[in-house]
Formats: sequence, C-alpha cells, structure tokens
Amino acid sequence: MEPEQEEKPAWYQEACHLGIDEAGRGPVLGPMVYAVAFAPISRVKDLKAMGFADSKTLSEEKRERLYSVIQAEGGTLGYQADVLSAALISGKMLGRDRVSLNALAFDSTCALIEGVLGQGVNLAEAYIDALGDTSKHRDRLSERFPGVRFVVEAKADATYPIVSAASIVAKVTRDRALRDFVMEETLSLAAHAPTAVPTAVATVASNTSAAAAASLAGGSPVAAPAPAPAEPSAGSAAAAEHAAAPAAVTEALPAAAATQAAPAAAAVTRSGVNQPVPPPQLTTAFGSGYPGDPDTRRWLEASIDPVFGFPSLVRFSWATCKPLLDHHAAPVTFECDADDAPGMGQQLLSFGSKAAPLAAAAAGAAPTSSGAGRHSFFRARKLQRALQCF
Repeated sequence: MEPEQEEKPAWYQEACHLGIDEAGRGPVLGPMVYAVAFAPISRVKDLKAMGFADSKTLSEEKRERLYSVIQAEGGTLGYQADVLSAALISGKMLGRDRVSLNALAFDSTCALIEGVLGQGVNLAEAYIDALGDTSKHRDRLSERFPGVRFVVEAKADATYPIVSAASIVAKVTRDRALRDFVMEETLSLAAHAPTAVPTAVATVASNTSAAAAASLAGGSPVAAPAPAPAEPSAGSAAAAEHAAAPAAVTEALPAAAATQAAPAAAAVTRSGVNQPVPPPQLTTAFGSGYPGDPDTRRWLEASIDPVFGFPSLVRFSWATCKPLLDHHAAPVTFECDADDAPGMGQQLLSFGSKAAPLAAAAAGAAPTSSGAGRHSFFRARKLQRALQCF
C-alpha cells in the first residue's frame, strides 16, 4: 500500500504571496542563509500587526520572540530556510567551474520557490530582497516561474512584511548555526591528541630488538635477548665477548606512561621524544564574522593550521584569507598557477562557425579545445575536457 499523503492546509488554495531574504552574505565566517516565508495575500494586514521588520534593525531578543511567533503561526504562515555552509560556498567559488556568489544566491532563491510550489501552494506573488540589477533579477525569475508576479527590490525587508518575516527566519537560523557550531577540527584533535611523555625517556641501544622496545610498557628495566653465540675463532676474543654481551635498556619509562608506551615507541629515539607541533587552539571568540572586525581578523590568524589552513567555519575563498595564508601557512607552489593568468581561460575552436561549440554541447559532445590558456601538461598530451563520460 502506498503511504497516505499528508493533507494540505486549506489556505494553500488561496492566492498566496511569499518573501525571500538572506542573512550572512558578507561575513567571512559561517553559512549564508536564504529563507522564504509564505502566507495568503489576505493576511497582509495581520502580518503588519505582528510587528515584523528588517531583522537587522531588531535586537536579538526581539528576533527570537518574532521567530517564535512565526513558528506558532504554522497553520497560516509557512517558512523554509536554505543553509549554504562556508565549505560549500568556498568550494563552489574556487572550483573548476567558478560559481559566483550571485549565482549561488539565485540558485538558492529558485530552490526555495520551487519548494513552495512543490507543496501545492497557489503562489501568485513573490517579493525578493536583492542587491545589484534588480530588474535583471526580476526578469530571470519571471522567465523561470511564469504565472508568478515578481517584485524585486533592495531593502524589500523593510517594505513588505512577508519579506521581513523571511529576514527574521534567515537571521535567527544563521545566528543559531554560529552559536551551536561544533568545529570538527576540535573534535578530531581531541580524539587524536598525543599524551605528554616525560622528558626522561629510555635510551635504547642500537641493537635493541622491537620486542624489547615494546616491552617498555611494563614499567621496569628489560634486557634484550642475547644474540646467538658466535663460533669461537682464533684472534677474535674481543668480538666474541661483544657478541655475548646483551644489549641493555639503561632506563625505562615510568609506570604512569605505560598506557602510552606502545604508540609512542616510534617516537622514542636516542635523543628523546619527537614532540609534535602543537595545533592551533580553536575558540568561538571570533567577533562579528565580518572581515573588517579586528576580533575576527585576530581569530583568523590564530586559527590557521600551517598545512591544512582554516577551519571549516571559514569561507577561504574570501579575499581576506589569501594574504593570511601567504603569511602564516606553509608555502605551496602549483606549477599550473603560473599559466593561470587572468584572461587565459580555455579557448574553443569554432571550425568556421561560432555556433559549432554550442551545437556540440547540445549534442552531448565536448567542443574541441585549441589548447590556448591551458597548462602545458594538457597541451602536450592533446587532452580535451569531456562533457559526457558515457
């Protein structure tokens, strides 16, 4: 039997409107959150009476209270949020296809609208808070969702209550995500942190066997097994005496370090223990998260790992991060960087027609590359990008 579908609210059949706004577009830390709120158009006056306003003008306490009101109004006011993590944003912006932040914002907006329509809501109007060329943004949305009237304006969250409600959802969702964020790097370091080993370590003779080194866990001096007696020969008394003498461990680890002796065996050398480089101490005292905040910049500098870079909370694609990595992280040279100059993107051969590459793409084939702008490794081997693998 097919599972019974949940019955849709009756107000979904009324003419409805939605509002979309974002929170966290500019910060270098944390996610960017897009949120949508939707309700019947007949409830516009009720929404105004609830006191919705631009979330940036409200105190944290009032935002939380209004968010509770939105949740309580679930019967006649719907909402959703799309959380784009810092790792996702940076990965998209620095990936091979270089997806811009504006493109990510547009995709998130469309996904939220599709989510509302997918619930069977009779959507008639949509109000979007946006930056830049709002008319172009409106035309793209109207083409994507015909039959819906779009109003795209800057500061729409201060004009339309339905957008204000979305603004509150986005802001509270982001604030909670930052507040409750658990740094995976901290958990990983805690799980694998080495236990301090006393500096008075064992000095192991060069011919000590692996078994003798492992037996340090016992906490008492251990003698290595004597080698097999050598056949006596004339004039080799000194050599025989040396072969018969056991290789002794002159000092053992204290019993307190017994549980760590086995994993630390590789770290025991004639000169002592190879001490690991201490990892950065990660905290949540990162300020507002905006690049211009001195507290945020100090946190970024203190949180850089020389090999792995920033924690996953950081949008490492931001211009703020590159000079910090150059200064504090281990230098890395990638041979392709020298050829990756601006304006040197891969060029396509059109074979006498500008429409040829488009036609090839439409047919599922990869357009032939001239090789210009690509690294010498690919040019020398005449390697082409494949749009379709199977």
